[in-house]
Amino acid sequence: MIVSKSVENLEKKIDQLQKEISDLKMTTDLSLETLNSSVDAIIRYDAQGLVQYLNPAFTKFFGWTFEELAGKRVDFVPKEALNETQKAIRRMKAGEKIVNFPTSRLSKDGQILNVAMSVASIFDKEDQFIGNVVIIRDETQRRQTEERLQKTKDEYIQLFNASVDAIVRYDSQGVVEY
Repeated sequence: MIVSKSVENLEKKIDQLQKEISDLKMTTDLSLETLNSSVDAIIRYDAQGLVQYLNPAFTKFFGWTFEELAGKRVDFVPKEALNETQKAIRRMKAGEKIVNFPTSRLSKDGQILNVAMSVASIFDKEDQFIGNVVIIRDETQRRQTEERLQKTKDEYIQLFNASVDAIVRYDSQGVVEY
């Protein structure tokens, strides 16, 4: 009787543990799918700066696969962005979150890409730094659009300033703006 009760309790405990394992696997799978579905490049580094994870958007944007970078450093900071990147790393190590940091990075084929990076440190249960996660957004098209807009604005200002005719602009109430 005692043995059968112990076996019954053991079977219940095994069932409970199997359910917890199943729940953890489902949560892990869902988290991984969320990261893999992002349109922004995501890369996770350990405390030594070695790659632990990167999502498909990273591969699509930069050209490297996880297999190529796993356990390695990513050498994708162009020389002209090295100083600003080192400053941002110091700020991050001091506990500051880096949000939409405009910079540039190199793709696998050497192309310079305009990006905005957000970086967050990762800590374990004992509050020890164990790495960071970096979200990288492609800013190339936005920056090109801004440059074209600024060029157009500059051209209009030149035309305005070069005009020998009086140019008057009114607001919606008929008041002269200039």
